Amino acid sequence: MKTILIIDDMELLNNIFVEVLQNEGYSVYSSISGLNGIEKLKSIKTDLILLDIMMPVMDGWETLDYIRSDPEISDIPVIMMTAKKLFPDDIFQYGDLISGYIKKPLKIESLINCINSFFKNKEEIEIFIKNTALKTSDYEKALAVGKTAEDMLFFRMVIDKLIDINSEDDSADIDDGPIVDIERLNSHFDNLQRKFTEQITGLGVREYIPVSLLGYI
Repeated sequence: MKTILIIDDMELLNNIFVEVLQNEGYSVYSSISGLNGIEKLKSIKTDLILLDIMMPVMDGWETLDYIRSDPEISDIPVIMMTAKKLFPDDIFQYGDLISGYIKKPLKIESLINCINSFFKNKEEIEIFIKNTALKTSDYEKALAVGKTAEDMLFFRMVIDKLIDINSEDDSADIDDGPIVDIERLNSHFDNLQRKFTEQITGLGVREYIPVSLLGYI
């Protein structure tokens, strides 16, 4: 059973999330502050953290920095939650430290889908690494390819969030054009994805990375 920690200063929301995710078969516990959440992380083996950004005393970004700096808990995946718009600077500053981003308010169904998809992707990457190691007899290469798959999923998330930001921004002058050149960014992503995989494996990206992991190829 996977264990999830929810860190959010809204206790009522925590209680709702805990009940919903427990009904999905997860072991879930919560905290209303970053400091208390960090204490719990050190005593309870955790597979995923849902971390709110807007919290008093220690906000989500500060909590994230602490988690990543502590060797005992630094490798636990974190999905950020916020009611505010996530700006490109936030994404590029903290993007490689998080596994995803949930925008509030969110529907229960969206929360469930997000968590289920996270664990499904994680499991498929782990299986993929093991199978690659068996095929190549090179575990280091297998890890490298698995990391590439994770990076591609992250870059896809960044692009999706930038698209959201671009479409939501109503302050920009139409004559100034979009905040982000989405077409160019998507093209750059496709090229980067192909180069990474071919460089590591010597094979084409379609041949080596499962479509189930990178369905947008």
